[in-house]
Amino acid sequence: MALKNEDDEGHLDISFYGLTHVNNITVRPPTGTLAYHSGNTCELSIPVVGLPNTTKFRFNHIPTITHSNDLQAELGRFCSKHSSVTWTRLQGFGAAEIYVLQFLPYTFVTHQRIRPILPPCITFIFPPLDTLEDRVQLEESAASRHHCTLIPCTDFIVCPTTFEEPEGPPHKHCTNKHCVRFFEKS
Repeated sequence: MALKNEDDEGHLDISFYGLTHVNNITVRPPTGTLAYHSGNTCELSIPVVGLPNTTKFRFNHIPTITHSNDLQAELGRFCSKHSSVTWTRLQGFGAAEIYVLQFLPYTFVTHQRIRPILPPCITFIFPPLDTLEDRVQLEESAASRHHCTLIPCTDFIVCPTTFEEPEGPPHKHCTNKHCVRFFEKS
């Protein structure tokens, strides 16, 4: 499912969602799984002809970044091309612009024996949400993180583990008093 919005500056903003539950029953895609614990979810209740109750669909957000202001280009950016599938606006939800994948009917030649048609296989490939700011923050964290400098226990007056004078088999401790390895024998 895709939800069309506009940001504060009037630019196109498309949010993609993947189906995770139908009537509170988990749906597991055959290839991979969506993050079922994601906090950003969307629910749709759709009445189905012939069923007494509405069908409830729950979707989890798939993080993406919008690249253009062309709706069809954005919708087709992550979905493999298929002749029998198209993005269609879901009717009955007022001003909300909700787009779903619609399977198009096959055209048949009458009076011909045909093999059963396999359902279309659609592939979605979403990029990881990886920005330059994320990479810079990770590099800064890696540069400032603690690296253990181990020295022999005999260099200490009192062993930090036993609180006694160092003796016995040689072992080492980290020089940083805030490090866990300062208090354990390494």
